[in-house]
Amino acid sequence: MSSKVSKFKQRDITDCGATSLACVAAFYGHKLLLSRIRQHASTDHSGTTVLGLLEAEEGLVS
Repeated sequence: MSSKVSKFKQRDITDCGATSLACVAAFYGHKLLLSRIRQHASTDHSGTTVLGLLEAEEGLVS
C-alpha cells in the first residue's frame, strides 16, 4: 500500500508540535511553513503548548 503523506523533519527538539501540525495540514491540502507555525504557536525553548497549536491552526488554516 502506497502512502501519499508528506514527510517532514524537525529542525530541533522543540519542533515536534509544529512539525506535527504541518504534517496534518499537508494531509488536508494546506502548505504551512514551520517558521510561521512556530511564530503563531508561540514556540519557545521549551517547545509548543497544545493551546499554542490550537491558536496556530486557527490563525493559519482557517
